Parts: sequence; C-alpha cells; structure tokens
Amino acid sequence: MNSMEKIESMKVCTRNVPSEKKMKSYEVPLLILTFNRPSLVELQLLRLKKIKPKKIYIASDGPRSGRVDDQEKINRCRDSIERIIDWECEVKKKYETKNLGCGVGVSTAISWFFDNEECGIILEDDCQVSNSFFDFCAELLIKYKDDTDIAGISADFKFLKNDLPEGGYGFIDFPQIWGWATWRRVWSSYDFELSTWSQSDALWLNSFPMSSKRYWIDNFNKIANRAVDTWDYQFAHHVLSNNLRFIHPMRNMVTNVGFGADATHTKSTYDDTANLASYEIIGPYTLVANYNEYNNYLKYKYFVKKNLIARIFNKLFMYSKNILIKSRPQQNAN
Repeated sequence: MNSMEKIESMKVCTRNVPSEKKMKSYEVPLLILTFNRPSLVELQLLRLKKIKPKKIYIASDGPRSGRVDDQEKINRCRDSIERIIDWECEVKKKYETKNLGCGVGVSTAISWFFDNEECGIILEDDCQVSNSFFDFCAELLIKYKDDTDIAGISADFKFLKNDLPEGGYGFIDFPQIWGWATWRRVWSSYDFELSTWSQSDALWLNSFPMSSKRYWIDNFNKIANRAVDTWDYQFAHHVLSNNLRFIHPMRNMVTNVGFGADATHTKSTYDDTANLASYEIIGPYTLVANYNEYNNYLKYKYFVKKNLIARIFNKLFMYSKNILIKSRPQQNAN
C-alpha cells in the first residue's frame, strides 16, 4: 500500500441512518482517538467494556520522527485494543504509520468516522465519560438530528455544585469537546484550513466582550498563519460564525484524566479543570428554557484572553498549589 494509513476492519460497519425509535446507548457509533499513552487507552477500553458498544472506530496516530519511544508506546496501545475488545462488536481501525499530529491526525480521523456514519460520539483516550452520557446522546442525537441550529452534544459542565434539574439540558454557543457527539451534516462543513477567516469580516464577534473577542481573534489568526497544530479552533469557528449551538447537560459527565507531562496541551495536573468529578444522570431529558448562566460563564470568564497580570497571577497560584500539595505529609497505607 502506498497510503500512509493502514485501515483494518474486523467487520464491515454499516451506514444506516438511526431509526426514529430511541437508539439504545450501546448502539451509538463511537470514535476513539489515541496516540501514545497506553495506560489511558486501557482505562478507556475497560470502562467501555461495561456497556459494550456495538460499533467502535479507533484512530491511532503514528510515531513522531526521531522519537524511538513512540513506537513502543503505540504498540502497547494497539495491543490493548486487540486484547480488551472481546465482546460482539464491529470495529474499524485507522492505524497511521507516521505521525499526523493534533491537527491533521484528529480532523482526518473524524472525517473518516463521518464518511461511514451519520452521527456518533467522539472520545479522546483521556476523556472518561459517565455511562449515562451514552443514553443522553442516544436520545438527543435522534431528537435534534434535523435541527440545523444544533451542532453537537457535550458531556462537559463545569458548574459542579448546582440545584438545576438532574435530567435537564441547555444550549451554549461554544463547542465543548471533552466527550462530545455530532452529526455528519455538521462536520461536512468543517474547514481545516480556516479559509473563510477574515478578522475584518468577522462582524459576529462584535457581540463578544473585548477579552473574549481578543481570545478568538488571536487563536483564529494563529490557525490561519499555521502557527499552531490543532483542529478544534477551526471547528469552533464553524460553530460560532454560523451562530450554531451545543447542548450541555446540567451535571458534568466527563473527567479528563490526561493532565500531565506526557500530554500535548493539558500538562498541568493542578489545572482547575483536571480530574473534575463526573456524575451519572437519569432521564427523562428535558430542556431548561432560558438558562444562560453557563453560556455567560464560558463567554465572559472561560474563553477569554487574560492580560499579563492575570497570567502571572495564575502561574503563581498554580505554582503555590503545586508546592502545597507536595508538602502535605503522605498517608501511610495500612
């Protein structure tokens, strides 16, 4: 084969559009994105084994040039895939022989997924979602499949303490992609090159507060100038510029366990969003009308460009937190 990728298939995956009946949680197609962290791959697969999804796509990026340790770690990831998925399941595998990176690697994997499926859930190996997220997606992927204002469904909700309805959900303007689901109709308009970005024409940003506006302009310019290797800001541009919305639960349903030195972006284990508690929720799932608090939090406090003083303060805070945790006496195990 001249292709850089090796695609293996244990069974042929179908392209059936989900029926109008409620889709069972384990029938929702699932894409898992992996690279070189075998412990996280094994943890993810062992969790999924409990619900036994019937259709899994696995994209495994290849080793980086000059990194001899990558291949051994990637082999261990792929060995876990072969060993742990032992239930009745359709599996497609996209194994790269060379490293494509966080931009091309992830975006082409998602495109491959939606070349075969109308809708599905996307998980990176470090994003551990609650079992009930599959039920949540199963119902809402059907309910909103033809609603072109809705771009996706997220497991993420950073307000851990609240008195909102357990089975409730709301809308946000921003894609949250630590455990998420979407449809082919949304991804088909994804533009990796961000060819339509023009700061002077982005009038839709005028409604954003200045700190948030600077945040998005700065990151979109980096993408347009090829200054960073990623895929998610391009997707955010698609959602924001077309005034689309994401669905969020009223309980957090994902824990990112991948913070650490071996991560590509999430390196600080003391980040406030590392290892957040996640919860199971029970339907019925109902829309909480006119709930804007979480969207305002993301808009005014989360997706913002911090000034120099704020960045220095944040680094000092994280450093102090690190020192405090390391200075605590260790508990003896009896």
